[in-house]
Amino acid sequence: MARMVLPKKLLLFSTRCTEQPNYITFVSVLAACRHAGLVEEGRNCFRAMSQEFGIEPGAEHYSCMAYDLIKGLKVKPDFMVWGSLLAACRIHKHIELGEISAKKLFELDSSNCGYHLLLSNIYADAGRWDAVARMKVSIKENGLAKKYIYMYIHSLKKYSLVLPFVFKEK
Repeated sequence: MARMVLPKKLLLFSTRCTEQPNYITFVSVLAACRHAGLVEEGRNCFRAMSQEFGIEPGAEHYSCMAYDLIKGLKVKPDFMVWGSLLAACRIHKHIELGEISAKKLFELDSSNCGYHLLLSNIYADAGRWDAVARMKVSIKENGLAKKYIYMYIHSLKKYSLVLPFVFKEK
């Protein structure tokens, strides 16, 4: 069976293991590659998961790869890219990556209360109430407020409807 391309220390470790790598092994290897900035090695490991070892990638694996993908974009990532990643972090309960995404979003648009609330909700989902409190203080100190969003619904009949929506804190 072909060997995965791994950073030298991970390769050394993998040769000492008697068992095949599993789902959790790949989460650890991909996270290590991400933290070390070994993007190409991480991509090779990600490909090897399914191609060489028949392990289907899960949310944890994709979250490790998402940040590397964004960092490798040829265009500067905008609020849509970082906002999508932040929303995914809430769904998959990835606090560390959520904090990175939120920091980038705060740099792009510090007046958007939605980013602050989303990060606060990530903290709340994790039971990190001290961080939730800090976010609420930050929102208040910076004079941020919820923004209304209006959705225009057009019917195929004669009537149209405009509905106001608001982001609500939990």
